[in-house]
Amino acid sequence: MHEMLEDYILVGTKKIGWEYTGLFTGKFDEEKYYIKANNSEMSNGDIVFSDKKPEGCNSEIRHHFTTHSI
Repeated sequence: MHEMLEDYILVGTKKIGWEYTGLFTGKFDEEKYYIKANNSEMSNGDIVFSDKKPEGCNSEIRHHFTTHSI
């Protein structure tokens, strides 16, 4: 299922997007983390594939994206 992990779900509203994220969270060996704040290694908007939450940065699991977040 790794191919599906690399896909992006593009949504028109965050409300619909969070429904998709809820459906896919925990379904893969790795999650898709959206970086919400810059640090020395990552920038706001980066997407990190990992089996654990990235340390030292503000991030959230997100399987959906709006055109503004991409």
